[in-house]
Amino acid sequence: MSKILIIDDELEICKQVSLILNKNDFNSSYVTSYEEFIKLHKRNFDFDLVLVDLWLRNSSKQGIDIINELNSSEEVLEKYINDVHEEITKAMNWKFIADTYWRPLFSKKLALNKP
Repeated sequence: MSKILIIDDELEICKQVSLILNKNDFNSSYVTSYEEFIKLHKRNFDFDLVLVDLWLRNSSKQGIDIINELNSSEEVLEKYINDVHEEITKAMNWKFIADTYWRPLFSKKLALNKP
């Protein structure tokens, strides 16, 4: 199961996004500040995906600082590139399926010709 970390200064957004992800079989958790992220990062950081709000009010640093912290690890960047490639491949496959099989079913021409 993929582990996702949500970083946003608005607690309600964190809770709602986490709830949606958990309902869709993702393991998610959240932090609301740069400081909480650093504590988590130093303890045990094994997330597959991090969703970051770029403007964190009431934090000493912003989302870009978190991104820079994560990108300082070559392993994290390599995993990110591989994951993005995999997701793009999946999306392209779904687009092909949708264009080839689903779209023709809902074309105007077919709808107009039906009795």
